[in-house]
Amino acid sequence: MGRNTLKIEIFNLFNMERDKTFKLLESIESKVALTMDVWTSRTQVGYMVVTIHFNDKLWVLLSRIMRFIHVLSPHDATSLGDQLMTCLRDWNMIASSKRIEAFECVANQLKINYSKKLVLECLTRWNSTYFMLSIALMYKDVLVCTEQREPQYRYLPYESDW
Repeated sequence: MGRNTLKIEIFNLFNMERDKTFKLLESIESKVALTMDVWTSRTQVGYMVVTIHFNDKLWVLLSRIMRFIHVLSPHDATSLGDQLMTCLRDWNMIASSKRIEAFECVANQLKINYSKKLVLECLTRWNSTYFMLSIALMYKDVLVCTEQREPQYRYLPYESDW
């Protein structure tokens, strides 16, 4: 087998596995956890891997590598955060501008001032959970209405959680 044929076969295999993983991720009913690991090789080359962990319908813990890349120095929060955001965008795991526009549209229809963006908690920042929940409470009605309109929106808190 020649070098070019092998290269084509590897890319075909990669695309096939990526498509299977996309379908698997779309079927996830549980929450997911992301881990990111960064290290430097003996030859001073930096690498980063992003892995997603989740439970399937039978509660078997599964993991998939979403990205394994060479990262240039410096390995600071900004450059690693940019790499992580690129990975999440590539896998359709963050809100697109269309989703944000749809959320704003629902807020406008309900006459709720959309002045603060939704945020996620960061486990290393003690007050991030408070900020996340305080902003989510501002948009409770918008989130409820969005859940009714958007089939992709599946993680609305239960009424007792509000």
